[in-house]
Amino acid sequence: MINMLDLLVEIGLIIGILISAIYIAEAKPISRAVGGFILFSVLVAILFLYLGFPFLAAFQVTIYAGAVSGLFLLAMSIARPELPEEEVEKE
Repeated sequence: MINMLDLLVEIGLIIGILISAIYIAEAKPISRAVGGFILFSVLVAILFLYLGFPFLAAFQVTIYAGAVSGLFLLAMSIARPELPEEEVEKE
């Protein structure tokens, strides 16, 4: 029989993953979407660790939360800077 605490942890992680995925899709500035992606990647890594896959969790954190997020931030810094919404409406 499944332990009630295990069930609550799994449901909590899945809800957190879904909320962070929705936040990534709906975030207006790209920098906030990258922050949501980091949160999403860390939550998925915690889920992998909880399910008993520690190496997969380590790869998730190092590759997605670390390298891919770093590349997103690098691309944002190279690309043209975002204008605040007030300046965009004036143009």
